[in-house]
Amino acid sequence: MFLSSYQGIREKVLKNSIINMAHLGARAFDEISGEVVQTTSFVLCKNGISEYIGSYVRVVEENGEKEKEKAYLERKQVFHTPNELYENLPGNPIVYWIESEILALFKQPLADSVIQLREGIHTGKNDDFIRIWAEVDFRDLVLGAKNESDVDKHGKWVPYNKGGTYKKWYGNNELVIGFNEYYRNRMAQLSGHVRPSQSLYFREGATWSALSSGKFGLRYYPEGHLFDSKGQVAVGELSKEILGLFNLQVYQIMADMIMPTLDYKCGDVKKLPYCHIENPNFIELVDENIQLAKSDWDSHEISFDFKKHPLITYGKGSIEQFTSDYLQVVDACIEKTKENEEKMNMIFADEYGLSNTYTSVDYSDITIERETADTLIKSLLSYAVGCIMGRYSLDKDGVVCIDELDNVSNTFVPDKDGIIPITDNEYFSDDLVGQVCDFIKVAFGKEWYDSNIVFIANHCGTKGTSAKDKIRNYFINDFYKDHCSNYSVASIGKRPIYWLFDSGKQNGFKALISIHRYNADTIGNLRVDYLHRMERIYENEINRMQDVIDNGESAREITAAAKQKEKLQKQLKECQEYDEKIGHLALSRIEIDLDDGVKVNYEKVQTANDGKKYQVLAKI
Repeated sequence: MFLSSYQGIREKVLKNSIINMAHLGARAFDEISGEVVQTTSFVLCKNGISEYIGSYVRVVEENGEKEKEKAYLERKQVFHTPNELYENLPGNPIVYWIESEILALFKQPLADSVIQLREGIHTGKNDDFIRIWAEVDFRDLVLGAKNESDVDKHGKWVPYNKGGTYKKWYGNNELVIGFNEYYRNRMAQLSGHVRPSQSLYFREGATWSALSSGKFGLRYYPEGHLFDSKGQVAVGELSKEILGLFNLQVYQIMADMIMPTLDYKCGDVKKLPYCHIENPNFIELVDENIQLAKSDWDSHEISFDFKKHPLITYGKGSIEQFTSDYLQVVDACIEKTKENEEKMNMIFADEYGLSNTYTSVDYSDITIERETADTLIKSLLSYAVGCIMGRYSLDKDGVVCIDELDNVSNTFVPDKDGIIPITDNEYFSDDLVGQVCDFIKVAFGKEWYDSNIVFIANHCGTKGTSAKDKIRNYFINDFYKDHCSNYSVASIGKRPIYWLFDSGKQNGFKALISIHRYNADTIGNLRVDYLHRMERIYENEINRMQDVIDNGESAREITAAAKQKEKLQKQLKECQEYDEKIGHLALSRIEIDLDDGVKVNYEKVQTANDGKKYQVLAKI
C-alpha cells in the first residue's frame, strides 16, 4: 500500500478499481503478535471503472481479532475515495483517508527538486570506524572540518550523523567516525563499504533518523559533519526552510501517509512536497528553535560543546535554589519551543489555506528534555566525578586534556592517579564519596555545604540514615548503571568512559578509573595501593568486631558485632579471590589504544598475556 519498492504492483492494481477494503493493520490475527505482519482485505473489479468511489473501513488502531471485528461491523471509520486520487500522489500510495487540504499540498514541487536529500556512508564494519566521541582522545577530534585535508592535518575523528532517537531542531551529536587517510584506506578495503554523495560531506545541513519511533523530525547540524545511511541529510541553500517545513505538524501527517512503516528512507522523503513560505518570520522561528534545542543539548555531558554543569554556572550558594531556578529555565525553553512551533504551523496554515486542525502542538512532540530535580542532581554528581577524574575543571570550560591537568585545576585539584575507591562504609576520607563532598564544598561554598549535601542526598533515590549514607548507597548501587546509560547510543551500545573495577555481590571492592588516564601500571597500582589497603582494613575491622563480641556489655551490641563480622569476612574473602584475578592482569601490564574504543579495550584489560579472561570489571 505504501512502500516505494511496491509501486509497480500498485500501478497494476490501480488499473482496476478497488471496490472496497478492510484495512486491518497489525495484530489482525491473535496468533501473530507484534507490528511486523500487517494485513488488508480488499475486493478488486477486474476492469477499471471510471470515477468509481471505493469504500474503505479503517481498523488499524484496534488490538486483536475481536476488537477489529467489532470496529469493522460498527463502521467506526469509513472513507469513500476515488481510485484517481492515488494517481496524483508520488509513488501512488493507497492513502484513502487523505483529506482534501493535504492532497492539495502535493501539487507543489517535490522537496527533492529544490534541495539535495541523500543517504550517506556504509562503513562496511561499524565497530572498526564509529565511536561515541567521548571514547577517543579529545585532541584527535576535528570539529568544523571543510574537507578531507583538514581531517588529515588536525586529527582522526569527525562528527557523524547516524540517526538515533527522535529529536528535532538540534541534537544527537554523539558519534564520530574515523576519517583520516588511515581510516579511509581501511574502509576502502571492505566489500560492504560505500561512500556516496561525497560532494555533500562537511557541509552544514539538516538530518533525520531513518528508523524512528513513529516520529519524523529534522535537526540542524553545522559544518564539519559526515553522515550515515541511517542519518540521512538535506543539504543546500534551503536546508533551514526544509528543516522548518519537515518539523511542521502537517508534514508529520504527510510522512505518516507516505511512510507509515516508520522507516523514513531518503527515497520516500523525497516525495514530500516543497511548500515555500513567504513570511520571513518563519526562518527566524526556525533559527530560534535551533538555538533553544542546542542550548538544551549542550547542557549535557554528551555534547561536544558541553562547558560546565548548569548548576555550577550559578556560583556559590544553595543547590536547592539553583535547581529550582534552572528547572524554570528549562520549562521556559520548552514553552518557547512549543509556542514557536505553533506559530510556524499557523504561518503555514495561513499561506496554504489550511484549517486550524494543523496548528496545535502536543508536549509529546517537543523534544527538549524536561529535567527533574533527580535527573539534574545525578548529572551534577556525574560532573563532580568528571572533575575528580580530571576530565572537567572548575577553572576551564569543556574537556580537559590529560596533559593540561597540572595547569588548569587550581580551584579543585583532581585525584592524583585517577583511581578512586568506592566503599560501603566511611573507611577512609579519599574515597569517591569523600571527594564528591569536598567538590560540593569547593564549588558551592563551605557555608552552604550541610544543606547542599542533604538536598543532594534526598534526590539520589536511595535509602540511608544520613545524607552521606544516601550518597554512598547511590555510588555503590546506581551510579555506574546511570553512567553506562548516559554514555550509550542504541546503534553501537554502551561506551562508559569511567570503568568500575568490581569484586562482586558482597561489594568487597569497587574502584572507578578513567580510560583517558589509564596506562600499563594502572591495574598494578589499583591492586597495591587500593585493593591490598582494603583487605587490611577488613582484617582490622574483623578483629575489632571480635573484640566487641568478646567484651561487649549488651547482647544487642554483641549481636550487631557478630553480624558485621560475618559481612566483613565475606567481603575479605571476596577481595582475596579478586586479588588473584587482578594479580594476573597487573603482571601483564596491559596497554590500551583509545582509538580502538571501549568495546575492544573493555575486553582487552581483562585478558592476561596468556589469553585467559578474568572478569574484573562490572558487566555492561
